[in-house]
Amino acid sequence: MIYAIIGSRDIPETEDNLHTLLTWLSWLSERWGPIDEVVSGGARGADRLGEMVVDYGSMSLKVFPADWSKGKGAGFARNKDIAAYADCGVAIVNKPLKESRGTANTVALMRQQGKRVMILRGF
Repeated sequence: MIYAIIGSRDIPETEDNLHTLLTWLSWLSERWGPIDEVVSGGARGADRLGEMVVDYGSMSLKVFPADWSKGKGAGFARNKDIAAYADCGVAIVNKPLKESRGTANTVALMRQQGKRVMILRGF
């Protein structure tokens, strides 16, 4: 399965947070299916933690960077691509979801498509 790992840019990219994420992903993969590929938006914070996960398994990585040369809507266009491509999502936030607009947008798009999304808080 293709897992999108998305979230707040201000999530610290620490070993503790990485191992917490790996623990959750192990639990989720037993319930949702194995992780074949990780999808990231290419930003710092939660996206970068998602990219770091591939070093601990045999999954591949696909990064969807926003093309900011196309203006302010580039992030939301990228979110739409991530939501369409991934089978499920893991959103990492350290504030109310609605305050993380890009993450909330991707979560909403994925849920509209009937895809599962786990919200992880407290990183």
